[in-house]
Amino acid sequence: MTRTRNDITRLVNGSLLIGLLWTAGCAMLPHPLEGEVGFSTGPVPQQANPWHNWPMQPEQFVAVMQSRDGVVKQAKRTAAGTSGAKKVVARMEGTDADLTFKWKDVPSDLDGVNNAPRKEVAAYEVQKLFLDEEFFVVPPSVFMCVTWKELEREFLDANCNLGLVSLWLDDLTLDVPIYKAERFSNDRDYAYYMGILNILTYLIDHKDGRAGNFLFDKQGSGRIYAIDNGVAFQRWPFYNWFVANWNSIRLPAVPRSAVDRLRTVTRQQVEALGVVAQLELDADGMYRDAEPGPNLDPGTGATRRGNVLQFGLTNDEIETVWERIQEVIQDVDDGELATF
Repeated sequence: MTRTRNDITRLVNGSLLIGLLWTAGCAMLPHPLEGEVGFSTGPVPQQANPWHNWPMQPEQFVAVMQSRDGVVKQAKRTAAGTSGAKKVVARMEGTDADLTFKWKDVPSDLDGVNNAPRKEVAAYEVQKLFLDEEFFVVPPSVFMCVTWKELEREFLDANCNLGLVSLWLDDLTLDVPIYKAERFSNDRDYAYYMGILNILTYLIDHKDGRAGNFLFDKQGSGRIYAIDNGVAFQRWPFYNWFVANWNSIRLPAVPRSAVDRLRTVTRQQVEALGVVAQLELDADGMYRDAEPGPNLDPGTGATRRGNVLQFGLTNDEIETVWERIQEVIQDVDDGELATF
């Protein structure tokens, strides 16, 4: 058979594409981790200061940012990231110290590819299903409508810039690889913190496992935080193909206490993730936080209807979270997933 130059070119290009897809496919594999639990079942860690890494307790931060204005002291691009995030230092009304947080403009279409504010807020809310506040893995994220000149931009027809602010945690460090088999086998606290992280990343289908998205407490307690959760809750293939992601249960075992909390989660609680934030445009052209109302469009995670903005998970994403909760419980009950 005689092949033309175009035939050969297509064959070579096809082979290259297959090779790239094979490489990417290997990177997407769950990569189960080796290790074993070398200690008996016990309680959650007894933390001397659970708020060491938190300049403000999570729910307090949410209340402060939703209800008060402030004065910006500094605003500059973050050292890492591609979505235009800024590190902001501000003195918020009613507080007695400067507060540092990350700011991201809400995209005009409400839900960008690599800037999906609704997913950051949803990740914060999902952890509440099985964790008490002092063990939160995800920092709080809050929508804010501001007229700060340092963040000047008018959002759609509003008289403000609408952004998502996330609390900037203190005294954290990069420590790779984040999983260390020997420490997991012998350090109950580290194992617990890794366990609740992996449950959370599995429930939200976290698909950007690069090391910079997971930071440890510098003091060596083993606490680890997921500081960027925008690439999550999705089934389509935009995600980090070139790292071992944490959207599966990769650990040899997970905390029994966390699984027991998952057993108490109701379908109604998960359905509530359909609206994790609602904003309403007031007479001054400012979007203000409002009580979530009925979901205006269950098929879309970000909706604008009249003067109302809603952010949350879609029906499909809610179903995935619910199914994954049940799968964790079932795997434990079937003996396929160990607990401690």
